[in-house]
Amino acid sequence: MKNAGADTKTGPASHDPLTELMLNVRTKPEQYALFFDIDGTLIDLADTPDSIIVPADLPRHLAALSRHLKGALALVTGRALTYADHLFAPHSLLIAGLHGTELRLPDGTFTRPEPTHAFQALKHELTALEKHLPGVLVEDKGAAVAVHIRHVPEAANEIEKTMQAAVVKAGPGYVLQRGKMVFEIRPDSADKGRALNA
Repeated sequence: MKNAGADTKTGPASHDPLTELMLNVRTKPEQYALFFDIDGTLIDLADTPDSIIVPADLPRHLAALSRHLKGALALVTGRALTYADHLFAPHSLLIAGLHGTELRLPDGTFTRPEPTHAFQALKHELTALEKHLPGVLVEDKGAAVAVHIRHVPEAANEIEKTMQAAVVKAGPGYVLQRGKMVFEIRPDSADKGRALNA
């Protein structure tokens, strides 16, 4: 990168791609659409899914940016759509939840899968892990279920084996996704790339 003061013709902003991008978004909003991940991007990761802190001004700023972009702003998250809505209330933003399985589209319509009976029973079974391995947290996401091991990383191998068996019990249409200190069983239709296209 050149010295910021070296080019007197175009000024410092031209040497910083992010600054230049943000200036363009501000002055030419019709040319841009913005997609933001939530956890670890808009908000800091936390020890448990429910202990995250949403900065007080963030929902208002996102809503204002969405208006500036004429609605061309969406959130993409592994969280359930209803939970993400709660985080940014009272504003209603476009959201792709559960890794793209659930969508709120620009016309206000929702698409979301209905969990099968086998999957509902499986989620209930998995809650026993919290008693069997203190520190494990089972998160019911509706159409998905996640088992968090942030407080017991030493349980990773045992939980992975349990979840590999569980995804088979869930039946067709479900896959196991491994994340940072989490194992999640979700619909195999989940795809953030497809969600962005939608």
